[in-house]
Amino acid sequence: MNNDSNNILKFSRLRAIIVGFVTLLSGVGIYFLIRSHLGDIGQTLLAIPIEVIGAVVILQILTMVGRSEVWRLCIGACNGKMPATPVYAANAFTQLANSMNQYLGSIVRIIVLRKLEPERSPKVGQLFVTNLPAYIVEAFVASILLAISSATLGLAWWIPVVAISAVLVISGLLYHIRHRFKHRPSALGLNALTSLPHLTKIVAITSVVLVLQVLRIWLVLMAVGLNPSLFAAVAVLIGIGILSALPIGPSTGPAATLAVFGSASVATAAAAGIAIAATTLIGILVFALWALGVVIQRFLSSRFKQTKAQPHPVRRPLVWLLDKVS
Repeated sequence: MNNDSNNILKFSRLRAIIVGFVTLLSGVGIYFLIRSHLGDIGQTLLAIPIEVIGAVVILQILTMVGRSEVWRLCIGACNGKMPATPVYAANAFTQLANSMNQYLGSIVRIIVLRKLEPERSPKVGQLFVTNLPAYIVEAFVASILLAISSATLGLAWWIPVVAISAVLVISGLLYHIRHRFKHRPSALGLNALTSLPHLTKIVAITSVVLVLQVLRIWLVLMAVGLNPSLFAAVAVLIGIGILSALPIGPSTGPAATLAVFGSASVATAAAAGIAIAATTLIGILVFALWALGVVIQRFLSSRFKQTKAQPHPVRRPLVWLLDKVS
């Protein structure tokens, strides 16, 4: 292993240690913030109807399926059509990795997809950028939701304007990069931004995914007794999106609900955040179990084909008898 590889490995380990330490600190901070309300939080969580929990988990799974389809469209714009099953399975493991460390998600996604579809999947450099169009579209739709709910949330008028403008500027920059470096293979990962049919589908599916996310959060907030508006659920969703960029792990849910509803009731807001985080994790585990079944089935099928393809020597009876005698 050369010096560059050693340096990369050391940097990756150092970053993982730092992220793990910050995640632990954030969890400890949330605990000390709510420790005097643990009894009320437990009672609130136990009062959530089981059918609400089931509905929220199902909505979480549907949002992950939608995000997986968006990624498949981004890959399709780059390298032709990809079958849904390996893309969905790779994205399921990505979600599981992101729940522990968001810096692992992209690496896990690429490794799993290239293992499942080594011939049809794009190159590694292309896969690293295929999700950028999806992020841009999601950021744009989220900024529109922010603009719609800004009056209810009491935000200054310029905040959604700045958010929308920033998304448009980044979109234009990526569009320019796609055309400026079109001879580079990695630039093909941005093809979804230049293909109107793919971009239209991505916008439509992303909009549905965000609506399902808002509905999921709203159901949890209603179940714990906060009686929120849909705009308040949008605020929690945007808060989770912003905080997920920080290395605080599962604390994003409680942190977002405490930021929006903490002034009304710390215990209820914390219970809502914990319920959001827990149902998210349950949905991720269910999706990941299905993906594990896909990987096992692919592995067993591959081994069976290899065994079947191996030629079995045909030995004549006389030769076999002479071998035994000798």
